[in-house]
This record gives sequence, structure tokens and C-alpha cells, in this order.
Amino acid sequence: MSWALLLLLATGLGSNSIATQAFAEPKRPQERLIEIKSRPYRRQQVRFKNEQAGISLAGTMSFPRAKEPFPTVLLVAASGPMTRDEEGYGHKSFEVLADYLNSRGIAVMRYDKRGVGSSEGQFDAARFADFVADAKSAVSYLESRTDIRRCCFGILGHSEGGSVAAEVAAQSSSIQFLILLAGSGVTGIQLLTEQRVLSAADSGTSSERIPITREFYTRFFSQIAASRNSEDAKQLCRPLLDQAEAERIISKGEALALGHLTSVDIVRDLVTFSPTLTLERLRIPILALVGSLDHTVSPKPYVAAVQQGLAHNPNATVKELPMLNHMFQTAKTGKSDEFGLIEETFSPIALTFIGNWIDQREPKK
Repeated sequence: MSWALLLLLATGLGSNSIATQAFAEPKRPQERLIEIKSRPYRRQQVRFKNEQAGISLAGTMSFPRAKEPFPTVLLVAASGPMTRDEEGYGHKSFEVLADYLNSRGIAVMRYDKRGVGSSEGQFDAARFADFVADAKSAVSYLESRTDIRRCCFGILGHSEGGSVAAEVAAQSSSIQFLILLAGSGVTGIQLLTEQRVLSAADSGTSSERIPITREFYTRFFSQIAASRNSEDAKQLCRPLLDQAEAERIISKGEALALGHLTSVDIVRDLVTFSPTLTLERLRIPILALVGSLDHTVSPKPYVAAVQQGLAHNPNATVKELPMLNHMFQTAKTGKSDEFGLIEETFSPIALTFIGNWIDQREPKK
């Protein structure tokens, strides 16, 4: 789940959150197969420290049953209080992804976010920089191991995790490749704006009113970005919200919820975040994927932004995968209320694309 979806759902502007919505006895064939089959890999519970924060984080390392050292991928989850399996809507996306990569001879490490599962710390108080520091600590831990193939060590991030992963890759000489799943592309202002525009269209806003809606949200999030602090943001945005409510661009409830966003620290992190600047610093091979039915990260603006940010990088691949949603499930509409109804956890097409691309990072023998 992206920052955009998390923040707007949390303020009552959307459906129930991925991390909290429950489903009665869901059919999840991919997870079920993992439970009953003989695994071609072994698992190890690990802990590593973020020395700067003084906390210990917990995760799972899974290895192929093959000769060491292994090509290795660190998984960084989407926004919200995610466990190492990136559980949401009755699915365990990272469990399925890790199982697939292990079956292809690739070691995987994934971890509980701070304050979640078996990890220490406070999730609710964390900022973007804290999540970057946690992921860097995971990289440092992996660097200390002797079973990691240094020439094929990468990081994969989903949604907000993509932004975190890109920042870590830009700061670490150990990371040899980067995979972004609908993460780190458009600016925070554009991401939030387009997410709200898609939501408005889904809710019945006419095509004639969409440009007005887009202009309002662009101005609103730009005001937050330009403000000096939360109080300043509140003062700048109040007249804009009042006018939009009067002109029926937004409802009274939406105006109240958006007013609350002016004082949320992580919103300020997002609207002032420019992922293109991070992508421009990267010279390593990069794979950026997005689903054509993604209603959280609008695919066309995302592809355009990532291609611009990686125009200097001949080893970058940017691809829109047909009929996939933000969770990389094969979907019909792509809307969030469909996530939990889909039995598939992770598209086999996406899994194969990722696995094949990682294989190509291996040095030629």
C-alpha cells in the first residue's frame, strides 16, 4: 500500500486499510500450496540492530538448498504496519514472492517493520527517514554474512517500500540492483493528487469535473509542501478547503479530513519528496513495474516519471504489466475493494518477470 492510500484511508476518505481488513476463511491457493508442499529451501529467523535508533528488528532469511553463496534480495514492504510477509486483505504477498524466488535459487530476507510483529520500536512515531535507516540496517546485516553473493545482491521495494529501497540503494555501494514495484516515481504531490482524482472518478465525478478536482488537489498538496510547519499549512489551506467545499468539489467530511492531513508529519514527508532526484543518482540495473489497473499509483504518469528519472541509465527497464492492480494481482477493476476478493496473491506473470530479470543480473560464466 502506498503512502497515498494509507494516509487517505486513515482519514476516512476510502475503504478499510489493507493491514486491518479481515476476511472469513479466504481461499488463497498460493499460500496454501506453500503450506503443504515440500520446500526446496530452508528458513532462518534473524535479528539485526538499527544502532542509531537503538532498536532490534526481526525477520526471516530463506535460502535455496544449493551451494553458497547465493544471489540475494532484501524485500522492503509497502506503507502501513506491515509484517515481514506484507500481510493485507487476507494475503501474504511477500511470503509468496519469497517462496517463488527461493524456488529459483535466490535467497531472500524480509523483516517486520519497527513496532510490528517481533520488531522493536514505535511504528506510529516513525518518519520516512526512519524506515530508510531500518532498511539500511538490514543491508548492513546482510553485508556481514558470508553466504551472500556480493555481485548479485539487490533490494526490492513495493509502493512506499520502493521509495525506501531507492534511497537505500543510492546510499549503499553494496546494492547491485534495484526492483521497484509501483514505487518511487512521481512526486508526492502528483501521487496524492492522482490517487484522489482516481477515487473521485470511481465515485462518480463526471469527466467535465475531473480537471477541476485535479487542480484543487494539486493546489492543496502544493500548499502543504510550501508551508513552514503544520500551523502554517493549516492557515494556508483553510481558505482553499472552504472554497472547495462551497463549490462542491469536496464534501464537508472530506474538507475536515483534508484539514487533518495538514498536521500529519508523514504527509509533509511525502509532498516534499522528489523521487526523480534519487533515481538520477543511481547507475545500477533497475527494474520498475506497475500494473495497468493500479488505482493507487496511476500507471501512465508513473511510467513517464520513472523513464525521465532513469533516462541516463541504460540498464533500466520500466514496464506496465497488463491487468494487474496495485497488489500485483490479476484484476478486473483494480479498485481496492477488489483486493480481498481475488484468490490470487501475486500474479505468476509478474513473478516470472521478476525472477527472469534477477537471473540476468548473474555474471556470465
